[in-house]
Amino acid sequence: MSVKLGRILGFPIEIDWSWFVVFFLVAWAIRDGLLLQLVPDAASPAVLALAGVTGGLLFFASLLGHELAHCWVARRRGIPIAGITLFIFGGVARMKMEPDRPSDELRMALAGPAFSIAAAIFFWLVWGAQILPALWSELARYLAIANIVVALFNLVPAFPSDGGRALRAILWMWTGSLQKATRTAAWLGQAAGWGLVFLGVSRFLMGDWGGIWYVFLGLFLQNAAQIALHQTQWRRAMRGLTVRDLMDRSPVLLPPGVNIREAVHEYFLRQPAEVLPVVEEGRVLGMVSVASLRAVPQERWDDTPVSAVMAAVQPELYVSPSQDAWEALSGVRRPANVPLLVVEDGLLIGTISQETLARQLQLRMRIEA
Repeated sequence: MSVKLGRILGFPIEIDWSWFVVFFLVAWAIRDGLLLQLVPDAASPAVLALAGVTGGLLFFASLLGHELAHCWVARRRGIPIAGITLFIFGGVARMKMEPDRPSDELRMALAGPAFSIAAAIFFWLVWGAQILPALWSELARYLAIANIVVALFNLVPAFPSDGGRALRAILWMWTGSLQKATRTAAWLGQAAGWGLVFLGVSRFLMGDWGGIWYVFLGLFLQNAAQIALHQTQWRRAMRGLTVRDLMDRSPVLLPPGVNIREAVHEYFLRQPAEVLPVVEEGRVLGMVSVASLRAVPQERWDDTPVSAVMAAVQPELYVSPSQDAWEALSGVRRPANVPLLVVEDGLLIGTISQETLARQLQLRMRIEA
């Protein structure tokens, strides 16, 4: 779940719900853990609270600038960006496709840390100039240090962090193989993730509750490295393929007049599927999910057609059979149980479900291995 903020430099910006939790913690830490200790008599509680909120906003603005730097370089190199999402561990630039050249990946990877270092220098100069009251000068010093920490942490060669992507780009240049470079970088990323988990558990057992944060961060990094490796493998398997090559040409489709009981036993359990399209004479009327069927009392199943509980289809779920497979599939954000609908001349000619896609790609990867 995320909140759309708008666009900056043409890039859509979203905030995940987890960001609000971290923002509160950062603002509280700045107020109570830093400013109150360093300048306890410099301001009233209200001003300290304002400084904490301001510091939190400026810190996350710095993270946003970090991601915008990635996106700006990506756009300059011809790589489309779906948007930026700020979340519990910072931010992520959602690329619609991976770079085709290692030099592009290297430039993109280093752009974010370069921005963070520039932001650190700016805040350090503000602190050094001593032109602000003590409270706000200390806030500038904190933001300078925070941006340096962000830059250094992102430069750790643990894929898919910026440093890990830079390492992959260098390995890609050296070996000439994106697959080999990704495997090596992902392995290091997973190793770093488990290392953070071990460190966090050790610190927690010694009485440091902050170790829990290292555990969460390590698990996130380990999982992210695994996902990034799978995405690269899938992208390689999809090279040169169109949506038509991967679609299910004989999907299970619901007629609008079928009642819920028949839909459950004759359609959903045949697939099995969580979501099915409602189609009449080749035209998609809507989508029906298991959740929407369960919302109807069973004593009404015989008298309620599926058309009464179907939902409208989101436009992004429609894809063309001639579209590049990777571009079409990676550019759509949807729940895993919702299929893509392949439409030609207004008529449904196939679907792509998560299960069908996984079977197709696993088979292709085994054949090409």
